Amino acid sequence: MTRTITTALALLLCACGSSDGGDQRLPGEAPGWHTRAPLPAPRQEHGVAELDGDIYVVGGMDGLGLTLASAIAYDPASDSWREIAPLPKPIHHPGVAAANGRLYVLGGFNLVTPAFIALGDVYEYDAAANTWRARASLPAGRQRGAAAVGVIDGRIYLAGGQRNLQATTEFDVYDPVADQWTTLPDLPTAREHVAGAAVDGRFYAIGGRSGELHGEVEAYDPRTRQWQARAALPTPRGGGAAGVVNGRIIMVGGEGNDDSPRGVFGQSEIYDPGSDTWRALAPMLLPRHGIGAAGYQGRLHVPGGADREILGPTDVNDALTP
Repeated sequence: MTRTITTALALLLCACGSSDGGDQRLPGEAPGWHTRAPLPAPRQEHGVAELDGDIYVVGGMDGLGLTLASAIAYDPASDSWREIAPLPKPIHHPGVAAANGRLYVLGGFNLVTPAFIALGDVYEYDAAANTWRARASLPAGRQRGAAAVGVIDGRIYLAGGQRNLQATTEFDVYDPVADQWTTLPDLPTAREHVAGAAVDGRFYAIGGRSGELHGEVEAYDPRTRQWQARAALPTPRGGGAAGVVNGRIIMVGGEGNDDSPRGVFGQSEIYDPGSDTWRALAPMLLPRHGIGAAGYQGRLHVPGGADREILGPTDVNDALTP
């Protein structure tokens, strides 16, 4: 049964996912989920991206629902975490992506009871200098959080999301070199807490919600400037996360599950863009929402998230080898 989430807080407390590429499976590693070093502290509704072999976790919310400015980085090789410079301001539900050797945080929310204020801020992180700097904000009136994000040819795409408790169809692309935003053709289906990924020069908006859960998958081709409907997500959900591993998109987790007493999804599903088909993978060891994901070296890394609907952050860090 599809759940309609009615309260303002429940409409907001999920995270979209970010997308990063992966390569071949590590030698000798069995398919399935693998537990890794826990986060230094529980958090949910953060952004996740891979940059130069590190998995970055940025912003989010703690167990009291307070918005975080802290940022951390995970080294898969040593299975260890380190603190990095905090964001210039606390942000949750941001879009986070790596492009051209830098990490970018785009939009998000600040917590203001009983709703969230959408942000248009954009920040760039220089890992070598361990510093953040402000860049061109989202276009006026198009600030939002809980949007899908993906990178094609060094440009960062941001689709859908939420502002003033409403799902939007807004679609924009940011050029980090020119430090400039461009408005693109609208996402066909208005969705917030929607996951994003980019594969083979196309950007995908996956799942999400707009009062009800969505399974739509819509792909945008920058060359034609057109959207195309693709095979629907087998498990409609909002607040899950997507990442790219070996040229395929993996979607995990989410919120709004009527079949779970905790209201979260543990399903893992993988999409093949070539055949336009989905299939199931091993379910999450700990189902959760409010997550981000990043593909790297044949694994999908999924740090943090909430193990119950709305608020319930964990320090769990695991990785899926398909």
